[in-house]
Amino acid sequence: QGLRLPLSQTAAVGDDTNDLTMVRGAGLGAAMPTAPRVLLDAADRVLEAGLADFIRRLAAGELD
Repeated sequence: QGLRLPLSQTAAVGDDTNDLTMVRGAGLGAAMPTAPRVLLDAADRVLEAGLADFIRRLAAGELD
């Protein structure tokens, strides 16, 4: 039995086209800066400062 969070309350990070559905479906979709253009365009955020910075900011409530 999981947490049953709605997708609107999830975050997903991808780096290639196989992550496109996941990034589009998450409440906050992010892409690594080296991802293909199609994923970068679909993402809400591009993680120019890296994954660790994204996680830190997300945990601190700095991202919406």
